[in-house]
Amino acid sequence: MPLDLQALHAIALPDRAERLELRAALLYALSIGHGAADLAAVYEGAGLRLAPTLPLVLGDPGPWWDKAALGLPPGGPLHGEQALWLHAPVPLDMPLLSSNRVVGWRPLRGGHGLMTVERQTRRADTGALLATSRAGLIWRDVGQGEAWACPDCVLPPLPESAPSDRAPDVAVACAIPAEAALLYRLNGDMNPLHVDPAAARAAGFDRPILHGLATLGHVMTALGRVWGDAVPGALAVRFAAPVYPGDRLAISAWRDGAALRFSADVAGRAVLSQGRAHLSFSPAP
Repeated sequence: MPLDLQALHAIALPDRAERLELRAALLYALSIGHGAADLAAVYEGAGLRLAPTLPLVLGDPGPWWDKAALGLPPGGPLHGEQALWLHAPVPLDMPLLSSNRVVGWRPLRGGHGLMTVERQTRRADTGALLATSRAGLIWRDVGQGEAWACPDCVLPPLPESAPSDRAPDVAVACAIPAEAALLYRLNGDMNPLHVDPAAARAAGFDRPILHGLATLGHVMTALGRVWGDAVPGALAVRFAAPVYPGDRLAISAWRDGAALRFSADVAGRAVLSQGRAHLSFSPAP
């Protein structure tokens, strides 16, 4: 069945009610490379500071795209882009409610398409907005369709990032553990693409790949060690190529005040590009 953009625009995605428990927050921190060197990220007795990218694993509605009427491939998408706006700290053990909706479609070359899905996470008791994220999901071999964007879904633009026409201010290496995908999937993304060799081969990969959001988390962990209390208030990134467990990332970053640009390579191959963020250097309340 061909892609039905009209049905895709009209689909109502499920909300997700949950509580962020301490155990889940610690697991997330461990899954993106925090450890004994970052005790406040992994131990509640050390003035616990939640990883700023943690909202990216909250509110997942699950594999909603398997509805036949949409005409989407059953294997699911690849994660192509990600943006995140942090509005307020996420509290532990409080009721949260996340809403999800499709807000755009952009045709790509080769009969592929990029779908944008927006998620807003709020406190369920007060309605206070905590985080907004937008994921760009690449669907292969679906026919291009026409570009579409939700008319009432405008967010503030991401801040201008630091220029990268000079040597990076920071160049740091980050080793991805061999078990990284096995650990990260426990945050909720159980796609077999990240653990099952047969599923990876069926999707065109030599072996299971790391989650794109895990790559982003490891990069932000490495940069956070350089700038201490730096917390991104907003960030965006493109996943340029897959990262495999066991890879070694070469991270480059350019900073101009609170503006940050960053990228990551594996053996000279760009895997994370167009990274930009706006940093706050005040500890979160």
